[in-house]
Amino acid sequence: MDIRLTGGLLAEKSESGAESKWLAYARGNEPLTFTWRRKMEDHRLEQPLRLRGSLIQLLGLGEDTTSLYAEVNLEVTQGAAREARIQLPDKITINQVSRPMVSDWEIKGGQLAVMFLEPVETTARFVITGETRTARDGTIEVPILRLLNTERDTGGVAVEVLARARSKTTNHRGLRTLTQLTSATWWPAANLHRWLRFVFRAGDAKVTRSLTVNVARYTQQAVLMANIEEAR
Repeated sequence: MDIRLTGGLLAEKSESGAESKWLAYARGNEPLTFTWRRKMEDHRLEQPLRLRGSLIQLLGLGEDTTSLYAEVNLEVTQGAAREARIQLPDKITINQVSRPMVSDWEIKGGQLAVMFLEPVETTARFVITGETRTARDGTIEVPILRLLNTERDTGGVAVEVLARARSKTTNHRGLRTLTQLTSATWWPAANLHRWLRFVFRAGDAKVTRSLTVNVARYTQQAVLMANIEEAR
């Protein structure tokens, strides 16, 4: 039998002889619905995979470490995706990849491979969190993730300099500056007015993208204390 599930997550399934078993977990806030039918031959899995993707990155440049938050959205236009691959910059550490459709993930050869519980035929979404070490100040090359094996990808990069500092963009390639937030839902963070924001330029998915930011940190100064006897 072929099972379809809504309102929950299918954890295990087994078939033996004339018996089939499914184990599912409900979300708790909506009905858990099973739909089954006699299994039919599916040629979609045999078709060449065609993917479109969107990747939005938020980076916080700290004095010691740089935090990374990224949202990935995939759209399958042909075939079925068993995994997604992301090219990682050097010296970046991935702490977690989360979402119900994700079964496992691994890093090998500078690439992050995200495996799905079952082949994705429509859309998939997952979140990546990580960190890396960058220079405290001066000219900093911002690490940019990129989707692999996609025909077309969209998205953007937002950078915030944490602690007391000022920043300005010195050079960018394959990106376009976003001066106004035309759609607040496009970015997952709320207060982005203090961030440097860029969107991917339209074009081939293999276009080179880079971003360099110049950071100047304020030096802590001693403060003179005084007692005021009279003020007018």
